[in-house]
Amino acid sequence: MSSVQKTNCPLCGQLMPKSERYPKALCNKHYDECFDKDGNKVTHGNIDFAGGFVSYHTIGDTIVKRDDGICYVRDKKCSAGEARMGGIVIQLLD
Repeated sequence: MSSVQKTNCPLCGQLMPKSERYPKALCNKHYDECFDKDGNKVTHGNIDFAGGFVSYHTIGDTIVKRDDGICYVRDKKCSAGEARMGGIVIQLLD
């Protein structure tokens, strides 16, 4: 029986499944902690059921749609993008 290899989140140390494709991936709990360089809240998602990537920046009362995946989590520069098999992955850049 094979077991899933584990690694630690590079930000908080939480144990999570290891990914050879995304070695600096953050654990899911950080996906709600994303901000842009100006301090605006950012969320990420797929464009539709077929995939694609989009980010939504909340600027005041307005939500601005962008395709830039650069974000900051706990003041660390990260990159968000579409994961190979769907969904979103956020990786540490620093």
